[in-house]
Amino acid sequence: MANLLALTKADFCQQAGQFSLHLLSGDSVVSAQFLRRYCGWADAAISALPKAGEKAPRFGPFGPSKVAGYWMRDVEKMERTAAFRSLHPNPLSVSESRLKGEYFFTDGLIRKWLGEPDAYIKNPHYRSAPPMRLHRIGKIALLRQVEAVEAALAKVADQRETRSAAARASAQARIEAWIARFDAVQWRDSFARFSGIDAVARATAASQDMGMKTWAQVEVGHQQRWMVNFLRHECTNYDSILALDLPPGRAGRVCYTRIKGDILDRIGEVFPTLRVEAHRQKYS
Repeated sequence: MANLLALTKADFCQQAGQFSLHLLSGDSVVSAQFLRRYCGWADAAISALPKAGEKAPRFGPFGPSKVAGYWMRDVEKMERTAAFRSLHPNPLSVSESRLKGEYFFTDGLIRKWLGEPDAYIKNPHYRSAPPMRLHRIGKIALLRQVEAVEAALAKVADQRETRSAAARASAQARIEAWIARFDAVQWRDSFARFSGIDAVARATAASQDMGMKTWAQVEVGHQQRWMVNFLRHECTNYDSILALDLPPGRAGRVCYTRIKGDILDRIGEVFPTLRVEAHRQKYS
């Protein structure tokens, strides 16, 4: 803790950001201020700790140089208790992935401004993955009081917002370009060759391999699903339109939904008996 003594406030915050609880052994003595500001402890939890009988370096550049302290081994033991967790329902540490996603740190900023993690824990999602690296919330809050750190984080946030806006604009442009190609193709149907729903049923039955069953033995719901699929795939140029190189990602899904929805709407208009099934397939 000696590196946190006799510093200006800005220097102290920067040093605190680069400090790590790994530097403290069980025989180390820490102050109440350290537990409160760096470790995020509630006053009620601090009051339940037995005093070490020794004094710890002050936490920060102000106040007396030595204050009443607590053994680090007692601190670690307390943090594992249910009583401590009831006083601190929210995690006191943040993973480096959350630092990147929510606090706008990058790998470079973590290397520059943060020291070793305060704790390593097993990855809860993948056993073979490297352990999660955790930093104390209080440490991050102190570090963000350094003007240079906050400016660097703001720059990253602005860059991400710009990139996100550019990505959304690019995706929308791909959607509009593909839909324009789709509209130019003017998808066609050959529904007029059917005199009615019975003719659709006969054509669908002839295209299905029903095994030992007859068409009459198939449930009505399955009959309607087969008929809608038959009309969409066999009686339109649906599949050839989808071969127009759908754009990747969300843009492709939007385009696919658009063409599929238009054809299902048309099937429901021409064959009212199939309207409910066509609507179900459109929104499923």
